[in-house]
Amino acid sequence: MTVKYNGKVKFRGNVDRLKSRMSESLAARADSSSAAYATITVGKDSSVRVNGRLAEDRFLKAGKYRAVLFADDSTSELVSSEFEVSPRKPTLNALRNKDGTLTFTFEGNLERSPTVLGPWRKVNSKSPYTVRPVDGNGFFRTTQ
Repeated sequence: MTVKYNGKVKFRGNVDRLKSRMSESLAARADSSSAAYATITVGKDSSVRVNGRLAEDRFLKAGKYRAVLFADDSTSELVSSEFEVSPRKPTLNALRNKDGTLTFTFEGNLERSPTVLGPWRKVNSKSPYTVRPVDGNGFFRTTQ
């Protein structure tokens, strides 16, 4: 299932069938032929909820997937599609402050090295991270 909102993919993944969603649907409308087994809701702030739980931007982890739509008997395959989710590259931004320090904002893990070739060591800090530049401070990068 893919949900797009204003042209942007807000959710891509499997939606579990839940008895509780079917019960709620039947309570609202007693028609077993059109009962909802799952719900996807797009809020005013464009947040996506799947079966009542907030879906993250990256609902599926990186990898290869196969989506299958089955017939009512749950064994006959009507259609399938194979797709791959690529890992998002982490971002790294640097800003020089008026006092001469550098502030890094980043996603993923920040690493530091004395040379561009390494050795790279993880910086145990969350974003944002501020350093005072001195000679030999080295290089920074982000990793997943």
